[in-house]
Amino acid sequence: MQKYVCLFILVFATHYSFAQLKHQTLQIDSIFTVLHDQNQFNGNVLIAEKGNIILTKSYGLRDETAKLPNNVNTNFELASSSKQFTAAAIVLLKRQGGADGMLRFTKLENGDIQLEMLEAGEVIGSGIRRKS
Repeated sequence: MQKYVCLFILVFATHYSFAQLKHQTLQIDSIFTVLHDQNQFNGNVLIAEKGNIILTKSYGLRDETAKLPNNVNTNFELASSSKQFTAAAIVLLKRQGGADGMLRFTKLENGDIQLEMLEAGEVIGSGIRRKS
């Protein structure tokens, strides 16, 4: 009899935890669905806990004109990340003697940026200097 009680508790606890996880997944999905419907979110979501994937879903379109939906393979341009790589490449080039230290970037909105500023980390984003 004790074996049956233990088995019942194990089955009930397992079922309850899966039901709770499914409920959490539905809640998270509904939040992102509402955000997408209000034009506040477009992209992919992957939520994991302790190495287990709880939710993976795509919301919105990757191409508005062709009406192509986002999927797990959709590439996104995030936060102009290429600026950091460009700045690092310029600093490396300068350290190797391949760029003039007084070189100015005159075509930028704030054209008074110098290589020394990039190297010293004084430039944030696209030409905005840190306040002293």
